[in-house]
Amino acid sequence: MANHSDKIEKKIKIFEKAVDTKKLKFETKKIERIFLAIDAHFEASEISENALQITLNLAKRFQAKVYIACIAPTSEELKISEKLVKKALQLLESENIAVTGSCGFGHPSENILELSKQFNPNLIVISTPYGERTETFNIESLGTTVDLIIRKSPYPILLVRKPIFPPNEIMKSILLIIDSNKNIQAAEWALTLAENNSKIMILSITEKETMEKVEELAESLLDSEIDKDIVERLHRWEIRTLINGIISEAETKELKVEKKLLIGDRIKLTLEEAKEKHTVLICATTLEQDNVLENEVENLARLSRIPILIVKI
Repeated sequence: MANHSDKIEKKIKIFEKAVDTKKLKFETKKIERIFLAIDAHFEASEISENALQITLNLAKRFQAKVYIACIAPTSEELKISEKLVKKALQLLESENIAVTGSCGFGHPSENILELSKQFNPNLIVISTPYGERTETFNIESLGTTVDLIIRKSPYPILLVRKPIFPPNEIMKSILLIIDSNKNIQAAEWALTLAENNSKIMILSITEKETMEKVEELAESLLDSEIDKDIVERLHRWEIRTLINGIISEAETKELKVEKKLLIGDRIKLTLEEAKEKHTVLICATTLEQDNVLENEVENLARLSRIPILIVKI
């Protein structure tokens, strides 16, 4: 039995050596310009205020310039838009933050996309009232404006929900989704945004069907009934370097860091982990053909009750 185990271990080590395990270098993200898009709709007033406070805290911390936009789709909302922008400008100016803003009448998503392109932000903050409705009424969209901005904007986007914790605690507990080495940018955002008292939870979830395929392959290659720990070790080696790198970097910054490696439904397990346990969710996505978001990220954006930062890769 021992010889058989040694044989399996030897094959695994050969596999591991074939994988590039060089130490990763993480770049600190620049947050010099923040674009805040607020909603003039009456349902969004509390959420827009929350988004403003979050933007204020981030701008103060990173000494960033802020551009505020509020586009009204109806003439009735234009007056509300003007009041919201004026109030937001006064607040940020009172905190010595460099800020400009505009309000207007027209198609919100088209105007916001154009204005953000001119401002060229490092981060877009958007308030959305639709997160609360999607779960209650089974709505399949974040709302036309938010949906289009997420799909078409190349910038990282922070979606802000109804406040369930103080806005200055948004980075208190960061839930970071890691499912491939391509997620390094999401990791860099987590490490940049984390504060002294922050905790980063690294969550990697493998679908059950994927693990079953790996088990079949491992059994055929190793000619033996494979212990699940060994199978997971083989399957997760691809992202082990990234996860270990995040942990090492977090510890260097004296941040609390944990990891969870789970098998099951990604959306369900992510939402369960996010619910009332963390203050922000960070995930990465590639825009597919015709600017269609990956289904998992779109569903997380729709169903997450905490703010979610979507990083484009």
